[in-house]
Amino acid sequence: MQNSDLCRRLLETLLGFKIRELSFPETEKVLASNPDKMSVRLGVYVTDENGKVYDIEMQTSKPVDDNRLDLRTRYYQSMLDQTSIEKGGRYTDLRESFIIFICTFDPFKLGRRRYTFRNLCVEQTDLALKDRATRIFLNAKGVIGEESEEVQHFLNYVAGNAAEGALTRDIDAEVARIKQYDEIKAEYMTLSALLADERYEGKMEGLAEGKAEERFEVVSRMLSRGYSPEQISDILGILLDEVKSLAAKVKPSQ
Repeated sequence: MQNSDLCRRLLETLLGFKIRELSFPETEKVLASNPDKMSVRLGVYVTDENGKVYDIEMQTSKPVDDNRLDLRTRYYQSMLDQTSIEKGGRYTDLRESFIIFICTFDPFKLGRRRYTFRNLCVEQTDLALKDRATRIFLNAKGVIGEESEEVQHFLNYVAGNAAEGALTRDIDAEVARIKQYDEIKAEYMTLSALLADERYEGKMEGLAEGKAEERFEVVSRMLSRGYSPEQISDILGILLDEVKSLAAKVKPSQ
């Protein structure tokens, strides 16, 4: 979901309305009202061009307490609202918000694919508070309720089935790409640890030299696997100019 285009397309598919532009998605965003209160760590936090706020959560384990997700979304909502109004602001500054839980289980045990909650009047259920707050639970195992073909493809994918449909296949490709990046990063970190052990007793000049050799070795390996200098720079977190400089030293056979 750090891929803003995929994140936008998923939200459009799940919510049924167009989003022209999203701010860069923030994963693991932490919200806290003050140091003495419990903070929350949001899965994916984004806003669109109209100021609407979206929190996307992936829930793969069923809570022991059936009410836990209900109360969790209530607290999340309160924290999102606190970020909407600056000191001296007005209640009308509260932004429209959507809290979306994507679950691999049925959170309410009613078999529905989707559960959408807004504040309604108990005595007259067609009367809703216009508080701009929506909470949605998607159930990958659901069988009740009509959904678009693309939404159903996505839910099937979350349930562990093969990717179908344009959006879900693109998500699956991004998952594969990220996994490959993670494997390269793990290999890089392992190599770093090994070289660090070997250099532990060396002089500072030797450490600097070893670091350069280490980067050259990793860059060479990644180039041989078909990664571009831009991709290598992004994965390893080093300057593109340095990657290009190292790449120029790689022999054609490598």
